[in-house]
Amino acid sequence: MLQIFYEWCAARAKPKPTLVQELQINATLLHRDTIERELRLIKDKYMIEANKAQAKYLLEQIAAS
Repeated sequence: MLQIFYEWCAARAKPKPTLVQELQINATLLHRDTIERELRLIKDKYMIEANKAQAKYLLEQIAAS
């Protein structure tokens, strides 16, 4: 019975990644995170500009009426 359990555990065991593999995985994740943050900054920049333009337009409309 114990032998069956050992064989089952061995079949499910995953090899541990090497240090280089772990560093590659971490570098990839950090790169993706950096790209996502940069894209968010670009989006936020344009949203700020759009909000300023909208506020300016609304103030002009209020002043004109």
